[in-house]
Order: sequence, then structure tokens, then C-alpha cells
Amino acid sequence: MMRQFLLLIICMVTVLTSQVGAVTTQITSPQSTMVGARAMSLGGPNPVLAGDINSIFINPAVVADVQSMPFTVTSQKLLGEFDYLFLATSFPLKVSVPVVIDEEVYQQKLVLGLSYGSVVLSDIPNTIQQNGSGTIITAEDYFDSGFRVFGASLGTSFYDKLGFDVVSAGVALKGVNQFLNGNDRFGFGLDLGAIGRYNVDYMMVDRVYLGASAHNILSTALVWDDTRDRSVLPLELYVGARADLFQDRASVFINNGLSGMSLGAEYRMEGFQLRGSSNGETFSLGTGLLFGQISGFADQTYNLRMDYNYTKNPDPFTEDSSHALSLTVLGVSRPYAPRILSPKEDFLTSKTTVDLVGVGPKSTSIQIYDNEQLIRTSQTDHQGRWHFKGLPLKEGKNKIYVQSYDMEEEISKKSDSIIVTTDTLAPKMDVAVYPDGVSLVVVALVDGDVEKMIGAIDNIPNEFEPVSEGVWEARFNKPVDLENNAPISKIMHKLDVAAIDTAGNENTQTDIPFFATVEFPEDKYVHLKDRVRILGTASLMVKGITFANQPAYIDQNNRFSFNYDLKPGKNLVKMTIRTLNDETLTQTIRVLRLKSFDDLTDQTRGRRAIELMATLGVLHGDIKNRFNPENYMTRKELARTIALATKMAISKTKTATFTDVDADDPDAPYVQAMIENGIMVAGVTGQFGAGDTLTLNDILEAMSSAGMISQSNDPDVGEDLITKGNLARYLSFMPEYEKAIEDLVNFEKGYK
Repeated sequence: MMRQFLLLIICMVTVLTSQVGAVTTQITSPQSTMVGARAMSLGGPNPVLAGDINSIFINPAVVADVQSMPFTVTSQKLLGEFDYLFLATSFPLKVSVPVVIDEEVYQQKLVLGLSYGSVVLSDIPNTIQQNGSGTIITAEDYFDSGFRVFGASLGTSFYDKLGFDVVSAGVALKGVNQFLNGNDRFGFGLDLGAIGRYNVDYMMVDRVYLGASAHNILSTALVWDDTRDRSVLPLELYVGARADLFQDRASVFINNGLSGMSLGAEYRMEGFQLRGSSNGETFSLGTGLLFGQISGFADQTYNLRMDYNYTKNPDPFTEDSSHALSLTVLGVSRPYAPRILSPKEDFLTSKTTVDLVGVGPKSTSIQIYDNEQLIRTSQTDHQGRWHFKGLPLKEGKNKIYVQSYDMEEEISKKSDSIIVTTDTLAPKMDVAVYPDGVSLVVVALVDGDVEKMIGAIDNIPNEFEPVSEGVWEARFNKPVDLENNAPISKIMHKLDVAAIDTAGNENTQTDIPFFATVEFPEDKYVHLKDRVRILGTASLMVKGITFANQPAYIDQNNRFSFNYDLKPGKNLVKMTIRTLNDETLTQTIRVLRLKSFDDLTDQTRGRRAIELMATLGVLHGDIKNRFNPENYMTRKELARTIALATKMAISKTKTATFTDVDADDPDAPYVQAMIENGIMVAGVTGQFGAGDTLTLNDILEAMSSAGMISQSNDPDVGEDLITKGNLARYLSFMPEYEKAIEDLVNFEKGYK
């Protein structure tokens, strides 16, 4: 075009007129003119021709949409003198590069593009001037001048970013070679570009593209070998927009260039395309012919496009025009491989279905494969989007890939696969609780790829830590009632444990009991018999339970029982628990054994006083375990009471000492001891008066003589006869026994 002609003229003038002093100038880059015929027809440096390598020198992002290997060649002749050549190819690379956006990692597929462009003015005469009769200019020899540009581009696409459906980005490294009359100079530059696509689907507009590129973000100077003259490549910015209309039948373009804004349009029919653009000074017209199913390499068929462009230039070359022809191999005829956009990467799940989202050729069938078996189909829309909701998954590894299928163009290559591993089985788990000093250690043996374990004892939570392969451990503070010799609780402690594997499956075990509990008797229990039957429940965390070093029987329902002998008074019943780690844990039950008698009932007046005084060993019943509370106290009963209460030494009598007390009378030894110790005396008749009843005063005097009580000076003590029941009540209020009773019923102290 006109700009190429001016470019070469400017470069030649700059070189031929250079002086000795070093000069740094800025040259116009030839890169913006090195495009294919289609790009020429649509405004030249058009940055929104996504997927078309004809404009790879304008925007490196165009290669991001390349699906299979294309190739293009363009030739043009300007003014009958300039040779113009443009070559480009690109191909997807089988590499992935991790890119972090908003803290999310994307594995980006890269597309490589290679390009070459040249514009050459050949056979330029090198003239000399001869002065004689007249001035004669003759050609001494001829030389060539022009530019060569080499480029390598990398592009990739991001989906659903920055408000666009697709954002393509590219970077290009290029080398620029300028040659003139046998001299060469070289420079390098870095270009960046991006194209955003937004699917509109509103009224007649299908989608909108916005594109931008920047040339020579970084560049080196070009220096001639025989001079110090330096030239730099300028920073150039190109922006453009595009709208696809009428279900992809037409497109309109707007973009900038060195000659101002350019408007362009393209209309597409079956196998034919018509294009045109103008910037107000020049106008371009072009056509494109599409050829499909062309046999080529490796038994493949290819699609080709032949483009032609005609450009009319303004004054001073009003009669001049340029013609360009491009041949582009668009790639193999079959549909290009679709892509799975979501899920983005391999993952593990506990779900039995997965939702797929992807892109592919427009309006084609999508076949979905799982482990090489076709299981479902979908369809792309006219934007190339497809999705499938609720794709069923098999237990284990699911290698999912897709292929696009067209009745005319057969089936595409496989997409990259995504591996979804389905794990719906919760991890197996065995749990044990061990006492360890001031702590409780919970150990869990798990079978599976466990990611996290949490637990709670009595609703107090804690996290587990892995200690070895398949073993997790958590440490809890030991509850107060599990301290050594602490009173046992009626309610067993409960453990809750949850194991969560990497797929999200959760095995939750709640209300796991430990260690053991006693339902009867409860702590601080009052018992009236000499034996108590202990009933309780052991958990699976227990190996065995003993009372007084004797094992308790544990049945198949984890229930246990034990008959425990009680002594009168306070009893500290110790239960020893042996845990799974062979540690022992001792808990206690406080039982008050009150001595009672068979003839006492709930209606017996002063029953509790009788039982308390009998438990203290002050009062006693007969050999048949009767107390006879309504009977009056006799001398013989008093003798037995004092002797037993004071633990007096008793010797068995062989002969009767008194006529009213036989030698074989069970109370005879007690009577004899009373006489021998001077506590009681006999009558002058030779009888003891065994059956004589007594007043309270008589009894108190005898007990005082025995040292059981201090001398009573109570004026209210009468001379009336007293029953055994009334005696018990009276004694229970005496200072000597009131304090003893208070200590007896105090469950907090006094155990041995």
C-alpha cells in the first residue's frame, strides 16, 4: 500500500543523507502493514480478528483461539516495484502453565505462533554525476532495500474473567532487520495484546469483541555498522471493536490506524465472504473463498480460505492501487477438540454426579466419555457453549473427556481429560479412651484417607492430630469424677467422634459411653442390711471391674453385679476399673450401713434413733435380731448393752452365779462381767434380778459407772420405767452421742 512506499523512501533518505555526527531517530515500524488480505480488507491493523493468524503481527492474542495448526501466505506487489510477502503459522502446545488469578490457580494451555514478513524494493540504481559539456547522471550499480520482521507469539484464553465470556491474551517477541545497499542493522521488540469477547444474544447482536495491542513495549535500537546513527522502534497502540450480527452472518469493525479511524464490515455466505473498509482517505474491498474437505498430509482433510484484497490509494497516486492475495490453511476439516472448562482440575468428591461446562465448535454434538465409554451427549449453542448437569459417576476413578461430532466432518480429537475420583464410603473407625495422668487420651484407628478428625467429651470439643499411619489422637482434660477415688457418677461419660476424609465423607459416632457407672446403690446411700447388691454397666472401653479385689461378672449386655458385704457404719465401696491399656481407675460409693432389727417398721416410734444408737454399738437387740422397742429395759438387757458397748472382756461362765440367771443363758457372761467390774450389784436374795425393769435414772447411773456417759444431773429424769425405744431416743440427744450421730451421718468424712 501507499504507506509501504513512503516507508522505504523515508528510510533510504535517512540513510543516504546521514552525516558524520551520531544521530538518533525514530523510524516507522513496518510491522503494522504485514497482514493478510483479509486484515487489509478490514482496516489493516485490526486487533480484533480472533483466531485469524493473518493479523498475528497486529495482535499476538489472535493465536489464543487457534484450535488446530493453520498456515497462511500473502503476496502483494506495490507500484510495480515493491515485493511484499507475509507468512504465518501457529499450533497449540501440549503444555500447561499455572497462572494465579484472584488466588485461584489456572492451568493454561498455550498456543505458539510463528510469523515472517518482508517488504523489499529491488534494483535501486546507485548513480554518479559526470560534469562535462553537460551534467550526466549514470547508474554505477544496483542494490536492494527493505525490512524483514520475524516474530514468535504465545497466546492463551481465560474464560469468564473481567466481565467477558472469553479473554485472550498474547505476547510476542520479534526481530526487525533493515537492509540497505549491502548494510544491515537489527533490533528486537516486545508486543502485548488482548481480546475480550462478550456473548450478547440480544436482538440481532450475537457477540461483541474488544481488542487492544501495544507494539514495542520494550525495544532495542537499530544501528548501522559503518556509522553511529541509531534508530528506535516507536511505541504503537492499536484498539478496535467488533460486533457479530445476524447469527454470525455479518460483522462490523472499527479500529485505529496511522491514517485515522477505519470502519469495516464483513458478510459471510456459504463458502464465500465479502469485505470492505475505509478510513476516509483510502478504501479497501476484498473477498474470501472457502474450500472444505481438501485432502492433505497424513490422510487428513483440510479447510482452506483464499482471500483477495483491492486497495485504492489517495493522491498523489490517484491512479495507483494495490492487490493482495492470501492463501490460508485453516486446519483439519473435522471439528476441533472441545474443552472442559468446569471442573477446572482433577478432584476427589463424595458426590455421585458432577456438573460439566465447556466450549466447543458452534452448534455441534458433544459426546461425553467416562473411562473410554460413551455415557452421555450434549449440544453446543451458537456461541459454542455446552453444559451437562448431573453426569453420573462411578465409585472410584472417572476419567472424563469429550469429543465434538458433526455428521459431515466426523468426530474431533479428544479433549483434555478431567479425572473425578468418587468416594462415597465413609472411613472406618475404631475408638478407645485411655486415662493418662490428669488427661484422657482418645485414640482412633481409621481406615481411609482421613483429612480431619474432631471429637468432644461431654460436649467439650477438641481436634485430633495424626500420630502415625491410620492413627489419630486427641487429649482431653480428665473430668473431676474420674479422678482417683472420686465418687462414681450415675451417668456414664459420652464421647462424640467424627472422621472426615478428603472426599468429604464423614463417619460420625455419637454418645460412645466410657468407662463404667453404677446404677445401684448411688453415692451417699443408706442401707439397712449387711449386704448390698451392686448393679452397673460397663462400656466397651473396659477390660474388667473388681470390688474388694474380687471380679464382678459382666454379661453380654455389658451389665455387671456384685454382692458386697457391709459393716455397720460408714462403708467406702471401691470399684476398680481396668481400661483397655491396662491402666486402673478407682471410683468409690459411700454407703452408710445402719443396723436395724426385724421387728422395726416404718410406724415404729423412734426407729431412726434406735438404728443410729445400734449402729454406734450402744444399743443391741436379742439373739433373734429383735429390738422390742415397746418392752421395758431389764437388768439383764442392760448388762448386755453395757458390756457390748464398752467392749468389756467377757469370760464364759460354767456355773450359775445367780438363781435367776442360768449358766447357759446367753446373757450370763455379760451379767458376770457387770458384777465383776462393779458396775451392777446383785440383791441379797442371791438373785440378779434379771427380769427387773429399770427407770431411766437406773440406766444412766449404770452407764455412767461404765464410763459410757458423764454423770447425769438432769432434773427431768424421772423415776418412771422406760421402754427400750424411749431409751434410744433419750440417748440420741445426749451430748456424748449427739456428736457421734452427727459424724456418722456426715458422708464427707470419717472413712477408713
